[in-house]
This record gives sequence, structure tokens and C-alpha cells, in this order.
Amino acid sequence: MSSPEFGILLVLASNSVGDHIHRAHEAAGFDDVRPAFGAVFRALDAAPLTLTELAAKIGVAKQSAAAVVGDMVTGGYVEKRPAADDGRARQLVLTDRGHEAIAIAKGAAQRCERSLVRAVGADTVVAMRAALEQFVISSGYDDELRTGQVRGSW
Repeated sequence: MSSPEFGILLVLASNSVGDHIHRAHEAAGFDDVRPAFGAVFRALDAAPLTLTELAAKIGVAKQSAAAVVGDMVTGGYVEKRPAADDGRARQLVLTDRGHEAIAIAKGAAQRCERSLVRAVGADTVVAMRAALEQFVISSGYDDELRTGQVRGSW
């Protein structure tokens, strides 16, 4: 078998981590968490935002953000509160359930990395991380790397 293309390896690795996160959410009773929630979780984990701010931060149309946020409100992950500086504006805030879903995802991702360390060694994983970070930076995604926010990922 010939070596897979670089892009295919990256996509498959990403899919693998995503599958681990999905299974961890399901096992914890968070079976309604969808991949599209991830960008919203990351954005709101940093600070409450209005829908307009959220859409701009994650690089999607306001209507797309509204649809995902609606599902997250229904699931109890996000709530809408009046903005402190403008009573007409609504801020989106993570609930305790939202914070718990984030913790589950982070734990699953950390377990994936620990599994990789066991498989190939810590030095190799450190080198892989450094190479991937350099690749991301050289591709012009240094802001996303710094903030942890993946724009337009859904």
C-alpha cells in the first residue's frame, strides 16, 4: 500500500479525534452535541457574545449561527441574556451544561494525544505538534492558532 496523501492523513486524524469526542459525549449523555457546536463552544468559552459578534468571530452567516445557537439553547448548552450595556441586545452565555460538554470534549482530545504518545513516544508527538504548528503559521492561520478558533468550520 502506498503512503496516503498528506491532506488525507490530516483529515483522517481530525475525523478520528472528532469521533472520540462524539463517543465521549454520547457516553456522558450528551448525545445531542453536534460537530457544529464546537466552534460556538470555543467562542463562548472565551466570553459571552451577541449573535452578530459570534457569527463574525466564527466566520459564518448570522442565519447559520442562529440555527446552531437555537439548537444549543434547546439542548440547554447556551442561554440568551440581556446585554449589560444594551438591554435590547441579547448575549449568548454558556450554561453549566455547556461548560460540562466542553470539558468532556477536551478530556477526549487529551486522551487521544496520550494514546498517541503511548504509540509513538512523547518526543515524536512533541515534534509532530511543532511541525503542525509551523505548518499552520506558515499557511497564514496564526490568529486561529493563537485563539483556538476555527473559522467557518461548519
